[in-house]
Amino acid sequence: MSIASMACGARNLISTQVTFVQVGANCGSYECAVCGEPIWMDQKKFQWRGMVVEPNPTTFKLLAQNYANASDRVSAVNAAVCGADGPATLYVDAAHPTAETASIHRPEADPSAFARVDVTCLSLESLWRHHVATRLPGRVDILQLDTEKLEHAIILATNFSKLAPRPDHILYESVHLSDEEYLEVRIHLERHGYSSFWKWPGCGEAEHDTLASHRDARKD
Repeated sequence: MSIASMACGARNLISTQVTFVQVGANCGSYECAVCGEPIWMDQKKFQWRGMVVEPNPTTFKLLAQNYANASDRVSAVNAAVCGADGPATLYVDAAHPTAETASIHRPEADPSAFARVDVTCLSLESLWRHHVATRLPGRVDILQLDTEKLEHAIILATNFSKLAPRPDHILYESVHLSDEEYLEVRIHLERHGYSSFWKWPGCGEAEHDTLASHRDARKD
């Protein structure tokens, strides 16, 4: 099932323009994403507009190349999105520098197997203020968060009422969340008007991601 059918339900996406923000876009295609890239598939098929965000500089070069032919519709941003603004270390698999497992979280495996890359973190509110609001001012239908265990910190740190335009749907990787963290995320999103929490399968997991839809999400 694609993001198109999951997030937008009965919308006729062939004739409807969808706008997305994908945080943790990796290289932007199936070439280097073990579990696939549904945004890549749908934006290409339906000519969606949007923004792709990737913190790993090496991977970002591939991402920009893969979206070069769509640069009139899709902006590429080399940035890390975290719970707060500031410097951070990105841990990258030294043997596979474009692997989608690059993370701000210190790896539990052998530290010598990971290269350290200095990055600057933006909160979701800062990403919106500095990039999204100016490049996608009209609407954001889908926000996808795939940040390798940072989803909890990012969502709890975000005042979604300050995001203009507010994303109608949020698809976030929830497989790494503990039961307590999952509940905290859900309560926070509900306070900001999101409901209809649907589980999304992926990577061999029956409940890999979660989709939350705002009560005032557009139906057109």
